[in-house]
Amino acid sequence: MEKSVNDDKKDIVKLAHMFFHNGQWDKALLEYKKILAINPDDLNSYNTLGDIYVKKLSLHLAYESYSKAASGFLSRDQTSKALQIYKKITRLDKSKLPDDVRKQLNFIQGYVSVGDALKEENIAIAIETLGEILKFRAEDPVAPSLLSELDKKITQMPPSIQTYQMLCHTFFKNNMIEKATQMIEKIKAIDPQNPAVRLHSAKVFIKQGSESEAKKEYLNLAAQAFKENNLDQALDYSRSAVELKSVEAHYISGLIYFKQKKFKEAVIEFEKLLRFKVSHLGSLIHLGKSFEHLGQLEKAKEFFHKALTVDKNNPEVQEAWIEFCVKSNDKETVIPNLIALIDKTVTKENAEPIAKFSKIMIKLEPSLVFSHIKLIAALQATGDLYGAADAYCALASIFEKQNQFNEATQCLEKALVLNPAHSEELEKALIWMKQRKMHIVSIPSLKLNIEDPIVAESPVPIDVPPTVTEIWLPNYGFIESHNPIPAKSVPQNAFETQMAIASTCVQQGLLKAAIEIYQQLLESNPNSAELQKRLVEVRDIYIKNSTNPNKLRDQVF
Repeated sequence: MEKSVNDDKKDIVKLAHMFFHNGQWDKALLEYKKILAINPDDLNSYNTLGDIYVKKLSLHLAYESYSKAASGFLSRDQTSKALQIYKKITRLDKSKLPDDVRKQLNFIQGYVSVGDALKEENIAIAIETLGEILKFRAEDPVAPSLLSELDKKITQMPPSIQTYQMLCHTFFKNNMIEKATQMIEKIKAIDPQNPAVRLHSAKVFIKQGSESEAKKEYLNLAAQAFKENNLDQALDYSRSAVELKSVEAHYISGLIYFKQKKFKEAVIEFEKLLRFKVSHLGSLIHLGKSFEHLGQLEKAKEFFHKALTVDKNNPEVQEAWIEFCVKSNDKETVIPNLIALIDKTVTKENAEPIAKFSKIMIKLEPSLVFSHIKLIAALQATGDLYGAADAYCALASIFEKQNQFNEATQCLEKALVLNPAHSEELEKALIWMKQRKMHIVSIPSLKLNIEDPIVAESPVPIDVPPTVTEIWLPNYGFIESHNPIPAKSVPQNAFETQMAIASTCVQQGLLKAAIEIYQQLLESNPNSAELQKRLVEVRDIYIKNSTNPNKLRDQVF
């Protein structure tokens, strides 16, 4: 019976091993060639064949046998075995090899160095060596296998922003952009706003030719640094974005200069942006503010007006314009605008701006109960109960001066509920107020839109100095006038409230403000004869008091 091929191969392998271990190189060579003739994919035989050629000093043939074995192991994803064979190649005497092989040996030495570095967990050295290989041979046949081994090592490392930053920096420095991008994505998964990774990301985008993406990263970095008040760094980032043709970066640069009080530089940046985006609201507002700081008030007014033209209902625009008018002492312009901003239902979302505008209005016109009530509602909506208690005390002071002791008492009771920490002082004020109420009949007026007040027990009469309210009812910067205010009725609904405010404006000589209030009311009540009559009367007075009718007409109409 004939032997099978496998049986023949077994016999040949035994002979080959025997000849090899006995140093019979020629006989071993013949047997290994027989093995490869039967199985050309026997990589271990190619490896041993290389060893035999080394013993026979046939170094070129040894190199070819080793190369076949190493390539085969790489194709099977057995990188460690391939690297072991490459180590054998690096031990060959280069002087006895052809020029083309000597050039290849430089890369093979690199493969071995990468392998050793990975084995020793020295990832940075492995990346740098791989980077050198890819610098000279971008399509190196062995590099993908080495990168795969590198990825395995990185995957085994504990997730860490610091580690990924180091790897990203090393990959980027060695021009391995795709791998650097992978590290950036890992950091973003942990900390999306990490500034270091965003900076690397911008540089990666530039390397890849994606300047628009790099520009976005620099803009984000500038905005984040500005938010954190790191102005010098923010300016550097915004300049980098400008170099990449970013228009929006001029706005950030302008904000930085504005915050640094470099108003001339701020003007230049905002104007650069407006050349491309003529209706950019933020730039218009800050140009107005910058010119105001530079003392160029007409220019400031011009840009505030432009901003109002773009969006007159924008809170930032309204606030900037009102603050400008307050500083310019232009009450006739400020008051109707403030009334429009304050006269809204207070919600948690709009409470802060209403509180701010109410305080401005109170400083301008301390006696208007309407502003105090809105302030109280806004402070309560924001959860500032102590502030609301103080505002109730200030309102009580107004009612007391108007001899409206019922309303003043209600305010003090509400303040006591909101701020029990000052209960002793507030209770004394309540006692004093109720004593006043017993001697002076309260004039009917506003019923506060609040729940039923807490009723205290009847106080024991005591003598209190007339200045007690100045001690116990704090003004907190809101009340400027301590002169008695004539008692008057202040209605509840918005229409009657604005009518009352307009009447107050007329009494105080703020005719333009009164005219604007009546005009606003007429838009929603066009058939009101009373409104039309009042508007005509106030206009007549305004025109008679004017020394420059032409200018007046431009202001009113």
